[in-house]
Amino acid sequence: MEVSGIDMARMLRNRVKYILFVTAHSSYAINAITDGDSLLLKPIGYPTFSATIEHLIGRTQLQRRWLS
Repeated sequence: MEVSGIDMARMLRNRVKYILFVTAHSSYAINAITDGDSLLLKPIGYPTFSATIEHLIGRTQLQRRWLS
């Protein structure tokens, strides 16, 4: 049985904090945005990757502050 990254994200959605898709195929963007937290299109450099991770973490911290 073949499992796509989108399928894997759906299976893991309630078990992981973030889902970040990295792909070279922009045709997957719609599903990735729907089922993930962020999408990066290859090629990417470390600064872009790092900024994306920091954004996801910062968004979570902001949500925690807002809800408390």
